Amino acid sequence: DNLEVDLTVNKLIFNELMEEVIMVGVASTLNRTDEYTYSKDVNFNEGGKGDLYLNFLEDDIIPFAVNNFRVDSTLGSIGILGVSLGGLISCY
Repeated sequence: DNLEVDLTVNKLIFNELMEEVIMVGVASTLNRTDEYTYSKDVNFNEGGKGDLYLNFLEDDIIPFAVNNFRVDSTLGSIGILGVSLGGLISCY
């Protein structure tokens, strides 16, 4: 699905309703249930690898963004968000 987040954010920035941000999208995989959940569902034998996914964001994605883009890496300047299971792991 194309949620058009970029279009919404651009409109908000253009209308001075929010500050500029840098967004980095991480594509989901066929293993998204495993990757985006923090506990295992024993009935379906899947899930529970959310900590590994968050480590990937912290150890690989965020440093890449900081080193290659104008990212403010001070405490409180970086956020994680998502929809559906992406929203669940973002809250976790």
